[in-house]
Amino acid sequence: MAGYAVVAELKDGSARKVSLEMLAEARRLAGDSGGEVAAIALGALAPGEAERLASYGADTIVHVEGESLAPYATEAHAAGVKAAVDRAKPETLFLGATSQGKDLAPRLSARLRAGLGSDCTGFELRSGDLIAKRPIFAGKAFAKVSWNAARPRIATVRPNTFTPLQPDGSRKAQVEKVSMPDVKARARVVGFEKSEGEMLDLTEANIIVSYVPTPRMLSGAPTGLAITTNASPSRFEENHLKPFNRHPSPSGVAVVSREPRSEPPVRSVKN
Repeated sequence: MAGYAVVAELKDGSARKVSLEMLAEARRLAGDSGGEVAAIALGALAPGEAERLASYGADTIVHVEGESLAPYATEAHAAGVKAAVDRAKPETLFLGATSQGKDLAPRLSARLRAGLGSDCTGFELRSGDLIAKRPIFAGKAFAKVSWNAARPRIATVRPNTFTPLQPDGSRKAQVEKVSMPDVKARARVVGFEKSEGEMLDLTEANIIVSYVPTPRMLSGAPTGLAITTNASPSRFEENHLKPFNRHPSPSGVAVVSREPRSEPPVRSVKN
């Protein structure tokens, strides 16, 4: 039984950076409490990807394969993750707070009848209980949340919050194959349109420089980001500047400051 499991978000068969970040945090927590770390991978894996996940901290890789898993569809992936959770039986399940993770996590929470902590940016263990920190009110404060006795504890983790471990090629992981259950999907994805031009995902960028409409907004720019703006995404689109997914702000793409200037107040909430 794994203490922690990470749903590896794949792109072309390779785990995205947020998956490696979650493995690092799961590895840290497992070191404090004991237990193993499992990576849950859905769909085809690129050659050598299982070894890569092991080198970044996974003890076990639960690999669910099935034709319905490509491309991403909520119902199929929810069924696949549930099958993997039934096999690994983790105490805690991490997903990235990405568009895919935010779509998948609430459905998993309902299927597993377990609590969900969203947009988490920190974790700590207190007498065996996991406490998560998550920003509220557009980052003006933090709430600390905990889970009840239902397992697994489910949390989505903001990208770029944790630093991936240095890969260790000597680490090995056991690969467990899980059959994909039959799913009667009510919706299917028929295709994707790739955006024009190549640009790093804002949630994976270390430095972001963005347009500021008025000088007064400069005073609120957080340390760790060069400049940010809180103009609405629609305003940007109307002016033909930047689309929604390239707009860093509470109303656009949420990004994490590595070095906040001050710690916002904290309030505790029981999940």
